[in-house]
Amino acid sequence: MPHFLDCHSSLSALAPLQRVLNAAARLVCNLRPREHVTSALIDLHWLPVAARIELKICVLAYVPVIGQYCTSIHFRHAAAMQSPHFNVKLI
Repeated sequence: MPHFLDCHSSLSALAPLQRVLNAAARLVCNLRPREHVTSALIDLHWLPVAARIELKICVLAYVPVIGQYCTSIHFRHAAAMQSPHFNVKLI
């Protein structure tokens, strides 16, 4: 497992970023310093910092896989269209 995904080291490194996100949510939602910020984060549809990073990693891993899959489908479709046996009647 890469070092940046290690739970113990990354959570302590992400704490300052989470505090900034919480302060921004308090400012946007006009909350007092002692009020809970979780409901404000949910209302704003803001993910916690650790979840945002995990989502970004998943998207970065997912996009090339789907892009490669779509490209292979496109090439197979284009090859089938050029085949002499391709005989489709359109309505």
